[in-house]
Amino acid sequence: MRKDYRLSWLIVLGFPAVVLCTAIFLGARISEPDRLSYFVAGWGALFLLDGLVTLTRFIRRNPMPKVPTA
Repeated sequence: MRKDYRLSWLIVLGFPAVVLCTAIFLGARISEPDRLSYFVAGWGALFLLDGLVTLTRFIRRNPMPKVPTA
C-alpha cells in the first residue's frame, strides 16, 4: 500500500502551518472546544487544496484526445 500512496509535500508542509496558525492567531480569541473545529476546518481546507493541485496536475498530463473533424 505504501508504494501506491505518495504523501504530498503540500500536506507535509501544510500541517505545521495549520497547527501554528491555529495556535498563534486563534489561541486567545476562541474557547477550547472551538479550537478543534477550526483545526479540523483548516485540515479539511488543506486536503481540498491538495486535491485541487493533484487534479490540475492530472488534467495537464492527460489532456482530452482531439476529436477529428470531418
